[in-house]
Amino acid sequence: MILLIGVLATLFLVTLLLLPVLYGGAATRDGNERETQKSSDETLTEPERNLRDTGKMVLPPINFRPNEAEIDSPSAALREQLALIQKYMRTAPNLRLKITGHTDRQGGAEHNRALSLRRAQAICKLLITEYGVSEKRLRAAGAGFSEPVADDTTADGRRRNRRVEIEIEKNS
Repeated sequence: MILLIGVLATLFLVTLLLLPVLYGGAATRDGNERETQKSSDETLTEPERNLRDTGKMVLPPINFRPNEAEIDSPSAALREQLALIQKYMRTAPNLRLKITGHTDRQGGAEHNRALSLRRAQAICKLLITEYGVSEKRLRAAGAGFSEPVADDTTADGRRRNRRVEIEIEKNS
């Protein structure tokens, strides 16, 4: 419990530190920082607000073939969120991202860890080749089934556990 509180407090502080980087929201001489923030909030999509507020974004479901890391065809929702990432990368030149793949519990731990890493690398490759993001600003990681977000005993739970998350690197 204490660890969770510490992680949440750290994430909150990192978010506060990154707001000016992401949105150029440094206070002006006449103190209009809140006004700028409010007007920015009105134009943000839910994924944008989530990335700004938590430092994380879960990508929409990706059409990976079973036990493969190749993306069959990126969905419009995935392309929209990758374009959002591209936008952030342009406005914050020091921003670095960690792309983490996750799997369900079906199969062995090492197989799932390697598969989740290859899937994260596939998203990195897409960001580099189609969105012009520098390879140096991305880091791929594979968590396998070590960080479930749902009950893995149901089909819906397994579907939710198979995901790719994008997270702002804390040392940006």
